[in-house]
Amino acid sequence: MSMDYIDLWLQGIVSSDDNIWYISKTGENRLAFEPSTQDGQFDFIEPMIDSKGDRMLLINKKDSSLWTLDLED
Repeated sequence: MSMDYIDLWLQGIVSSDDNIWYISKTGENRLAFEPSTQDGQFDFIEPMIDSKGDRMLLINKKDSSLWTLDLED
């Protein structure tokens, strides 16, 4: 990934389709969200995890919608 791409992404000229991976405290990982299983495209920004660590909030940069993902071990 070039620095030009990062600048273009920050300017909103280009976007990406994001996958979200969950990595547990024991090091196990799993795909928590895959855009191809949903309708639409997702370029997430501002990820936040709640204080218990069981839920993630994200904003889809493409349409400003708010998303929540359950993060269960």
